[in-house]
Amino acid sequence: SYRAFSNAHDLSRVDLPIAKNILMRDDNFPFAHVFNSWVLRRDCRPHNHVCDTPATALPEPPVAYIDWSRSLHYSGKIGKEVAPLFKGGEVETGSILRQELPEDRFHIARIRAQLREGQDIYQRIQQVPDSRIVEAVEALPAAMLTCQSPGSLKDTLRYRRDNIRSLTFRGAGLA
Repeated sequence: SYRAFSNAHDLSRVDLPIAKNILMRDDNFPFAHVFNSWVLRRDCRPHNHVCDTPATALPEPPVAYIDWSRSLHYSGKIGKEVAPLFKGGEVETGSILRQELPEDRFHIARIRAQLREGQDIYQRIQQVPDSRIVEAVEALPAAMLTCQSPGSLKDTLRYRRDNIRSLTFRGAGLA
């Protein structure tokens, strides 16, 4: 939640070039996108990124990634879908980076290189044990499981964990 950040600013309300610059300097940006690939976060828009900007944090303000409400909603028994990391069209309907904008192509190429070369980015998810996935899913209230059964959600999280690199590559246009 953005409430954990006392000086949080919704990046959709910050001048877009400044918001992009803040995100591109955030070392956790590639990790966040791999996590998004694991849980199939479909709703990754600028207002779902907040920046904590106390004067002491500048020029490197911490960024928080919030609002995963549309995650873990899969159309099939096992969620093999891929959500694109970089979307076209209006900023409000897609990624903060857009492939058709020349000024974004450098950032997209940099992120793709980080995703291609950074094995440690995937290891954090690949090392999540089955027991942890079971524990997390079983802790969910039944009312929150609107799209699938606990068993299919466990299967999906295991499948996506075991295929995280290829799913992320496909979403980033690397496959």
